[in-house]
Amino acid sequence: MLRLILKAFLTIILFMFWHSASAQDSTATGKYDDIAVYYQYENSRDIYIEDTSLTDIHIGDNLGLKMDYLHLRGLTTAASPISYFYNKTAGFDYGMNGLRQNELRNDNIKYFDTKSPFTSLNFSSGTGKQHSFKMVHTQNVTSDWNFAVMMNRESFEGNYLQEGGKMTNVGASTIYKGKRDRYVFKGNFVFNDIQNQESGGLVTTDGFSELEDVKQFSSAVKLEDATFQKRSYGVHLIHGLNLGKTSEVKLNDSITIEKFTPFARLSHTMDVRTEWFMYADQSIGSSTDSLVYFNPTDSSFTLDSNKASYFENGVTLSLLKLFAKSEKRNYRVDIGAKHQYITLYRNYEREYLNNYIVHAKVFETESSKYDLNLGGYYIVEGPNKGDLLGQISYQKNLGTDSLGMPKNKIIIEAYYGKREASEFYKKYYSNHFEWDNDFLKVASYGVDLNFKNVPFGIDFSAKYSITANHVYLDSLAAPKQLSSDFACASITAAKLLKVWKFGLYNRVKYQYTGNEVLRLPELVTRHTLYFENMVFKDVMKLRVGVEAVYISDYYSNSYMPVTNQFYYQNGVSTGDQLYLNYFMSFRIKQARVFLKYENINGKFSDEILYSTPDYAVMKGVIRFGLSWLFKN
Repeated sequence: MLRLILKAFLTIILFMFWHSASAQDSTATGKYDDIAVYYQYENSRDIYIEDTSLTDIHIGDNLGLKMDYLHLRGLTTAASPISYFYNKTAGFDYGMNGLRQNELRNDNIKYFDTKSPFTSLNFSSGTGKQHSFKMVHTQNVTSDWNFAVMMNRESFEGNYLQEGGKMTNVGASTIYKGKRDRYVFKGNFVFNDIQNQESGGLVTTDGFSELEDVKQFSSAVKLEDATFQKRSYGVHLIHGLNLGKTSEVKLNDSITIEKFTPFARLSHTMDVRTEWFMYADQSIGSSTDSLVYFNPTDSSFTLDSNKASYFENGVTLSLLKLFAKSEKRNYRVDIGAKHQYITLYRNYEREYLNNYIVHAKVFETESSKYDLNLGGYYIVEGPNKGDLLGQISYQKNLGTDSLGMPKNKIIIEAYYGKREASEFYKKYYSNHFEWDNDFLKVASYGVDLNFKNVPFGIDFSAKYSITANHVYLDSLAAPKQLSSDFACASITAAKLLKVWKFGLYNRVKYQYTGNEVLRLPELVTRHTLYFENMVFKDVMKLRVGVEAVYISDYYSNSYMPVTNQFYYQNGVSTGDQLYLNYFMSFRIKQARVFLKYENINGKFSDEILYSTPDYAVMKGVIRFGLSWLFKN
């Protein structure tokens, strides 16, 4: 496998060098413009630029480089939070979110805007038969209409028995703006299929003197024939009609144009979604983990199936340019309502639920300088009756670059909310678990501060919150509610330093939680030192570096394969672990390539590192990747 990767790597290097050395364009002189492709998210007013640089192209592993989640094994597996988040969404939440970070969703799909067709192809392969292919294509069909498709396919075999997994994500998005912005339409489609073998972890987690492949694949695991699958798909549509008047505007003595000035917008939103979960084990009798099967209805075979379907409709009336003091500064008020219709399938039981939600928001905006908004929602009827959220945020932009993107950004947000515990914690039936809980609403309030300075490479954030009635999974993987309040605080600081052709990126997160059951590492850091330069007569941009990730000691949660969830444990501490990665990446024209050696220190050590109890982290992983961009 290693020889194949190295041969492919060298072949691509030689081909690219030969192809580009003979090319006579701006790239050959070291002057090449990055491809600027703009996009935005459904719930964000900010505009982003598709990253086509060498920065972080090598990231794609499960060692917490983004500092919010830590994957169980490979990228297709469940992800355990290593930061605290309060659920701010409105309405029903099923709650089995272990694989949520692996999916294409309505809140992370991109809506593009590009003047010419843009295609991005990404492929990577590595030790443990890890393979990844990602594709994005977007183009403007007309000047007012953009369409994009995306696909992600990942698979891996792993280092131990029963570690394999595969994932398929398919999505499409479109955005249309009619002439004079009278009509706006956004829509997306997503499909996710994630299938993982479930080993239950290693039976013996100490005593290894070496980690050769034959040793790893002969190691006993707790489950020999178990699988977990999640399949989800959905369609999201939002369209709005602007109401206003048309007036004639005189540009000069000879030219007069018609200008449309909207004073209100009527919007309609529709969501259709389905989530399906299935756990199966063909040889339950061979299990060595009594906790996994403490209440089986069949001693030889098990099959759990749960499903949730959503149908949502919402309308919003926006009053625009209220009390406008100038053309650039105005106020806006949104008021609306939404209906959720949910169907739950628990083995042979079916249940129907309805939520009725009202929401409102007030904006004050001054061009691209600042945004101030105050808003929230309240659920007037349904299983989530009484849920509410109030938020206020202020965003100020200080200066813009040549592409019109802000150089400095300050965001201050404060919130107060209370909501029902997720359905999974309240009511659940399976071959192994059964509960019907009546929990108090989970309440939280907090404040977030974010500051970003692009020219100096500074990124800083501070968060503080207090939460009451927190719900978690106890040491038996069953839901419990915490009776006392707790505070959670975190500070994250990142800085990029550049001296000559060297760069040093440091990111440090410190967090505190006054809670016995919410287990988070106190310190998570990432440091990247690299050398970057144009080589081969300024044809190729090369970056070579080393990366260190440190996670401090803490009692990480154990993993329950049956429900794909993480639960409280107090017997095994993980963390206090350092991961060293070496990488080399380069760019020629619109092609980017990387070669990475992950967890170098683990390869030369007898110590076994664990992402969570019983689940070992792969050592000495070699990964190769290629990203090719096309813009016509």
